[in-house]
Amino acid sequence: MDLIDELTDGKTLPDVILDRSTLQMVAACPHQYALHQKHQRPLTAVLPNVGIATHELIEEAFDYAEQSEGGIADAADYFASELPKSRPDLQPEILTAGKWVGNYILRVTPAAIIGYEQQVNTTIIPATLKRGDVKATACADLIMHGDMASYEIWDWKSGWKQRTDGDVRVDFQAQMLTWLWWQNVPDANEVTFTFIETRTGGKASYTFSRERYMDGMRTVTQEAAFGARVAQAARLLLSGSEEARPSPTKCAQCDYCDLCKHCAWEVQEIADDPAEFLRQYHVCKQVQSQRHKVITDWLKEGKELTAGELAANVAQRPSRFSWKIEKEKA
Repeated sequence: MDLIDELTDGKTLPDVILDRSTLQMVAACPHQYALHQKHQRPLTAVLPNVGIATHELIEEAFDYAEQSEGGIADAADYFASELPKSRPDLQPEILTAGKWVGNYILRVTPAAIIGYEQQVNTTIIPATLKRGDVKATACADLIMHGDMASYEIWDWKSGWKQRTDGDVRVDFQAQMLTWLWWQNVPDANEVTFTFIETRTGGKASYTFSRERYMDGMRTVTQEAAFGARVAQAARLLLSGSEEARPSPTKCAQCDYCDLCKHCAWEVQEIADDPAEFLRQYHVCKQVQSQRHKVITDWLKEGKELTAGELAANVAQRPSRFSWKIEKEKA
């Protein structure tokens, strides 16, 4: 019996399970997570529900292929046949979001598949007298063998975002799942993480290596850096931090920006009254369009238009009249 068992009379303290989406939210902005915990808004937006439906159908397709004799082709056929039977109110959007899934399923080598919708976890902070082990967990959409000691992890994305290979390199989800796989598979070295964009057919990949140093450093490996990033997010959550880390992009994507007193000023107006913001945008765009036409007519007459350091200069393109605002050289 170890010390913790002795001091707790041998009673097992429950593990604290922290999933990837929670840790990613805390890492981005602890205050957003605090608002999420307090208000727990239902998931009503179309895009997240479309993503859930698409993921569920992909899992069904792989389940079907496991039980059939046709292999991976059966998974693609099942997905194609069942896709139109999706939730009626979302069906048009689901058809659009899932149109490239079948093509990617057919690229999978059945013998390489290790698991799909597979949960991967590990202990990141040991138990104390007051709580059990803190464990990080994440679900891998598809895990496959690669060459030698390499592996591939695919993640299906059905939204509009177009990722680059550089985005994958620094992505929290990609790093966390890769790190969890390294903790569970001692012989794993290289992991190629790929986001599959099911709506557009695009994909973005990056190959991580356990012992590769981070960005030219000679002291911190990728494994150490990713593990520290996950653990620090967990410590922030356990500490109850409500620190706000606003930025225009993060705040615009936050479901609680209308409740947040720290919301970035660029987003505050649309968060307070989205309908009025849209109306004002539409009016301003019309006004700007008219102003652009007036400036064009002004310049076509050979008149100058300057304001301090700024000047509206006619572009040197004889085939088509155009202009742009430039800073005058001192």
